[in-house]
Amino acid sequence: MTTRRGFLTFLGVGAVASRVRAAHARRATAMSEWTPEQFQKWSETMRRNASAQTSRSGTEVLALVERCSALEDGSGVTQKEHCLQTATRALRDGADEELVVAALLHDAGKLFDGMNHGAIAAEILRPHVSRETYQVVRNHTTFEARFYGAHLGPYEPPDRSCVAPVYACIDPAAYRNMERESWYPLAMRFTGEWDQRSFDPGYDTLPLSYFEPMVRRVFGRRSFALTVSTRDSGTPSRP
Repeated sequence: MTTRRGFLTFLGVGAVASRVRAAHARRATAMSEWTPEQFQKWSETMRRNASAQTSRSGTEVLALVERCSALEDGSGVTQKEHCLQTATRALRDGADEELVVAALLHDAGKLFDGMNHGAIAAEILRPHVSRETYQVVRNHTTFEARFYGAHLGPYEPPDRSCVAPVYACIDPAAYRNMERESWYPLAMRFTGEWDQRSFDPGYDTLPLSYFEPMVRRVFGRRSFALTVSTRDSGTPSRP
């Protein structure tokens, strides 16, 4: 009896397993073949996960700045110290919270690529900040070049197959090409008053923990938005 019951149980489990395999076989695995129900489930899951993603983004940004402590460039401070000092100067100069967080993150892209670090940091910030803040961070090296460009020799990209633009600007006058941009005065202030001054090892720099609530607030807004558009209209203004 036990053997017969076990055999029947085995057959039942096998039948269930077969039905599961058949269901998976019928389920479309290419997005172009998804059913409306699959798209609905996908959309709902992303929306449910949005708050967790927000918290995760803030944590990852803080970890990114922390990792900058391993970067030394001969300036007299680590990249972490430079980022913290830039953010501290921005805060003490009356910058709003969004700009302070942008100052904290502006050079963190050097962990991935020194030449294109402004664009990397700007894209991390992009869903959470205004168009003006995004453009300032994205182009800050061009504005910084007015301080160092004349002191460096000609630069030739090591690999001409790189996709342009790679932001390795050393032209000290290139920033003037952006004079008509609405964010030009802010970029001048960002680079002139905060960024290029933040290589002082004796400065009273605030710790990363001080900026953590700001980071979480800025990265906690507009982190997940679905828009329908046929063209890239750039980063929208702050809501």
